[in-house]
Amino acid sequence: MKKCMVAVTLPILLILILFWRGDASAEEKPPVRIAVMPAFGDISEYQESSRYIYKSINNALHIPLNGILKKAGYLNVNEIAGALQEMPETRSDALQKQGMMQLSNILDADVLIGARVNFISQDTTYFFEDGPYLMSRVGVQLFIYDRRTDKYIKYSGQKFYNDTYSLQGTVDALTKDLMASLLAKADLKQYVQ
Repeated sequence: MKKCMVAVTLPILLILILFWRGDASAEEKPPVRIAVMPAFGDISEYQESSRYIYKSINNALHIPLNGILKKAGYLNVNEIAGALQEMPETRSDALQKQGMMQLSNILDADVLIGARVNFISQDTTYFFEDGPYLMSRVGVQLFIYDRRTDKYIKYSGQKFYNDTYSLQGTVDALTKDLMASLLAKADLKQYVQ
């Protein structure tokens, strides 16, 4: 008897779920168009940190099953770079509210996210008896503009290390710690829901 009930109930539930999903998809709003700009700042010596900043922002925006749910549409980095070329007079101000507004209009992006590395350096000295001494510092600002609400937010942070050499004190490690902190404050997923 139980097997018969399961055999009858299961197909009915599947039909209801598919029917509900079909109705819900007809009412769904279009995906949020998200643009993540490459990191700004003088970071040519620290390409790994630069790549990590960009990658960590994209990872924070990741939506599982987005290919099916279609909650977000991510703009291509080449498209973003092309749009930045269209506004050369404001390139230096692209992370200020007016610049981000202009860029979001060019890209037709709902949410625009960018980062600026204000300072980054790593030096090792050998004048102490305990071995190499590491001095590292990183300062990053995270900028978010939501065109739908005209909301512009900036988060800032910095990390320093001055001690005997340790992998936890390198610029790459400080950048990872700093981005984790900034992205936790920013809660980027709120812009997709």
